[in-house]
Amino acid sequence: IFHSYILPLNRLPEEIELVYTVNPQHRIKREGSKLVNQVIDNLNEWAERHEAFEAAVAKRVQSAKAEVEKEKNILAVIMSELPEGVLICNREGQILFYNRQARKFLTCRDEDQFEEEVDSDGQRRLPFAYFGLGRSVFEVVDRNLISHAWDEIAEKLAEHASSTAAYFVLLAPDGRHIKTEMVPVLNQQRQFSGFILILYDIS
Repeated sequence: IFHSYILPLNRLPEEIELVYTVNPQHRIKREGSKLVNQVIDNLNEWAERHEAFEAAVAKRVQSAKAEVEKEKNILAVIMSELPEGVLICNREGQILFYNRQARKFLTCRDEDQFEEEVDSDGQRRLPFAYFGLGRSVFEVVDRNLISHAWDEIAEKLAEHASSTAAYFVLLAPDGRHIKTEMVPVLNQQRQFSGFILILYDIS
């Protein structure tokens, strides 16, 4: 009884956890009484289905990732050719995407051509605002302009207005006037999860 029932059954929880968490290809060795082996066969059949399911899910995820990456690349090419500048930011103002025109409007100059300067406090600094993915949009656009537009959009959302965009004009580093359209990015609950800035040169 000890070798046919107790030992094989005591081993089963560890074997099942191994299949479920670490190695889906692992199969439990048949060892014990006829009844215990029947249980083991059923568990191994479950393991086969579990492995097949995991493989199917992984394949679908990989296919979806490839499709998203393809669409993302197409979108990036289209955005790069637009005459307008486009920035996509999250709620905190972190830049998630921008096109070439947006960089041109907001930085004006090629950062690689500049050397570090030293200010009156002896601190080194670069003579341009940092701009790039992961940087804060508030380093290149006045926070007050975006905050005011944010409040205007919130009012329009509360009133269920058909158009929720807000507009303001900012001054580019080279003196050009840039009309900016701020469009909210909403989640399924219509909560503010980010925003898009569309920049037009109106000089």
